[in-house]
Amino acid sequence: KQFEWLFNEISQAIFPLLDIQSFGPKKAYKLVNYFELKNPNTVIDDILNFAKNGKIENIPTFGKKNNELIKKIEDGLLKPLLS
Repeated sequence: KQFEWLFNEISQAIFPLLDIQSFGPKKAYKLVNYFELKNPNTVIDDILNFAKNGKIENIPTFGKKNNELIKKIEDGLLKPLLS
């Protein structure tokens, strides 16, 4: 119960991203908040679409490196950690 308020404030869309290699909590949180993503069922596809359109590299502190990293997910080069 102590952390219930925290889970109410964090978008559930963050959690699917944490299951992907190279996605830590800071990166997941920043992407979900920047794009105001709410749906955990579509968040990975949403992020892939933003990467395809070059929108992630425009986020301060992200750049092309993270955009290319996310494109690797689509290419199947990065897999969920628990698959």
